[in-house]
Amino acid sequence: GQRLANGCYMFKSLFTSIGEGLKYLFSGHIENIGSIVAAGGQVLSYSNELGWIQTFFFYGGFLALNLAIFNLLPFPGLDGYQLLVVLFETVFHKKIPEKVKNIISLVGVVLLFGFSIFIVFRDIVNLF
Repeated sequence: GQRLANGCYMFKSLFTSIGEGLKYLFSGHIENIGSIVAAGGQVLSYSNELGWIQTFFFYGGFLALNLAIFNLLPFPGLDGYQLLVVLFETVFHKKIPEKVKNIISLVGVVLLFGFSIFIVFRDIVNLF
C-alpha cells in the first residue's frame, strides 16, 4: 500500500512539474525551462533518496510522460498539430493542400530543433 501511495505521489509530482514547465513556456519565461540536461540534474538529486534502480525507472517515467504530453501540443511537426489538421478538415470539409501542410510542418520542425538546441546549449553552459 505504501509503495502504491509513493508511486501516485511521484506521478502527481512529475505531472505537476511538466504542467509548470508548459506554463513557463507559454508565458515566455524560458529561463525556467530546462532540457534533458537540467532534468538529469534534478533526477540525480532523487537518486540519493531512491537508489539507482528506482531512479532509473523514475527518470524513464519522467521522460515518457514529458514526451507524451509535449507531443500532443498543437505545434507544427508534432502529433498535436496533425490532430488539429484532421479536426479542421473534418469540421470544415475542406482538405488542406499537402504542399501547405508540408511547408508548415517543416517550419515547425526547424523551429522546434532550433529551440531545443538553444535550451540544451544554455543548460550545458549553466553547468559550468
